[in-house]
Amino acid sequence: MVTSLALSSVLPAAQSVLALARGRAVSGMAVLVLVVNMAGLAVSFPTGDARMMLAKEGAVSSAIGIAVLASVLLGKPLMTAGMRPFLVRGDAARDAAFGRLAVVSPRFRALERRFSVVWGIACLSECACQVACAFTLPVATVVWLNTVLLLTSIGAGIVGGSFFSIPMEKMVVAEAAKLTEGQ
Repeated sequence: MVTSLALSSVLPAAQSVLALARGRAVSGMAVLVLVVNMAGLAVSFPTGDARMMLAKEGAVSSAIGIAVLASVLLGKPLMTAGMRPFLVRGDAARDAAFGRLAVVSPRFRALERRFSVVWGIACLSECACQVACAFTLPVATVVWLNTVLLLTSIGAGIVGGSFFSIPMEKMVVAEAAKLTEGQ
């Protein structure tokens, strides 16, 4: 397990180093995979403690949450990469509208940031719950409860994020209509 986790870090690490050496921007997703893998490695060493192994899942969620929140502070919200395909739906006019709004609309960029903040908080909340449960509840309960916590945090991210993604989608549709009318 630890060996496979370490090996899965090689490609994202090499990709990031090459991008830096060539003077290009580093892929946020490659760095996120690397951070998640490093967090997993840090807590995967054999301890003989079942509770520690159950709490490990929280470390992965916290690494993702921290990376997402850091990306907001750096002005490059990571969750945009996951949200954009849902908003543009393969439509070239919508894609162009999304790109334009991301450049010219302060409101759109604020909504992007808030969407990522919701997901970062959802991940960190899941981590806190998993760790608390791992050390306070019976092990047999935590084994299935971690899945429930994961699904709950995804649901919370979807519901909470929709307060920001729905207005973004409306902006994209309106901007795409303006772009198509102007042609």
